[in-house]
Amino acid sequence: MSTARDVLITGASRGLGLALAREFASRGHDVTLVARDAGRLDQAVASVRASAQGRIAGLPLDMAAPDAVPRLAAALAAAGNKPEVLVNNVAAAGVGAFASQPAERLAETLALNLRLPGELAHHFLPGMIGRGRGGILNVASLAGVVPVPGLALYSASKHYLVALSRAIAAEVAGTGVTVSVLLPGPIETEFPARAGQQAPNLLERLRAMPPDIVARVAYEGFAAGQTVIVPGLINMVYYAGIRVLPPALLMRGLRGTFMRGEGRTP
Repeated sequence: MSTARDVLITGASRGLGLALAREFASRGHDVTLVARDAGRLDQAVASVRASAQGRIAGLPLDMAAPDAVPRLAAALAAAGNKPEVLVNNVAAAGVGAFASQPAERLAETLALNLRLPGELAHHFLPGMIGRGRGGILNVASLAGVVPVPGLALYSASKHYLVALSRAIAAEVAGTGVTVSVLLPGPIETEFPARAGQQAPNLLERLRAMPPDIVARVAYEGFAAGQTVIVPGLINMVYYAGIRVLPPALLMRGLRGTFMRGEGRTP
């Protein structure tokens, strides 16, 4: 990523996406923020410009729409913008048993978490390889390395993103292109509440990291060419533990965390 400048960030009007936009902007990159809420996006662009060293622009677009990628590509081309770094951040989730999720929530999660990252990567990656610089930062989750009852589709979709990222990273090795996947734990954002999660318990609040800290770790890991980025010591311990603990024990603990409101905790 050493000479890449133009950055495109999806889901950038709030939370971690906004923090990532500020981080890239403060490092001298030109940043385009994409989000569906035009009013909130305008506010985000203004806040990023306050500390930016480069060009900051906003593009209001619903990335869950079936034609989102061609519309995004057309808008970027009209503006003469050729992103060299893609940050796949936008995502959807629903907390609770899979069978009880509304059909609309499932469709949105499938569109944003599965279809969109692959389509965007496929669209921008050839240009990055041709230029010999740039890269993709995919925002996944620690939930993407273990099946999570109560977050079934979300965790499965993030598992896909982890696998996709690691495979593409191996494919582009030596081309000058970086592909990284970020595995954050709980973050102090509105995302859990919008997904329908109940108020976190004390342990979850203590584990939650500020989005600006996660964004800084993500940027530095991406700039260093790390394929897998896990922010925070506690999350690193969880990441290591997930790979060695018995699956039955993990399922019991995770089911108790994300299905409290279902009346099904062990």
